[in-house]
Amino acid sequence: MNNKRSKTALISTFGLLIVSGLATVYAYANVDVYRMPVSSMKPTIEPGDKVQVDCQAYQSSEPKRWDVIAFKSPKDENRIWLFRIVGMPGEAISLGAAGVTIDGKLIVVPTSLDGIKYAESETGNDTVSYPFNIPEYEYFVLGDNPDKANDSRFWGTVSRDTIIGLVNP
Repeated sequence: MNNKRSKTALISTFGLLIVSGLATVYAYANVDVYRMPVSSMKPTIEPGDKVQVDCQAYQSSEPKRWDVIAFKSPKDENRIWLFRIVGMPGEAISLGAAGVTIDGKLIVVPTSLDGIKYAESETGNDTVSYPFNIPEYEYFVLGDNPDKANDSRFWGTVSRDTIIGLVNP
């Protein structure tokens, strides 16, 4: 009888190890790691920081405002960029001295982003004109260090199909 319990315990333990191992493999298979080479996302992500990207995050849900995402660069598809979603599909966004306006209403930046001021570029060289209408399936992204960010103000929106995943800074 004791021998039967030992076999049952051994089989249960072995099964648990297999399930745990498969869960670990699944988790690692769906997470990529990227190194931030520039300061465009300071202070959230510092140059040289490594971040994990959940590649499955948007399989069953859509990106949300304030998510930091990894996506294929609109300038070079072989490069991965990290920026924060500020404007959503179908919205009209404006950037000015007061901050970000969506569909004519000033939006409140989350307290976790205190000290970050999203506005037009200091040089006034934004290539988009405001209000900017964001197409369906597109997102307007900004860097948390706007003075150093080459973001949607200069090249437009990020297409949904170029988003790799959600960054866990």
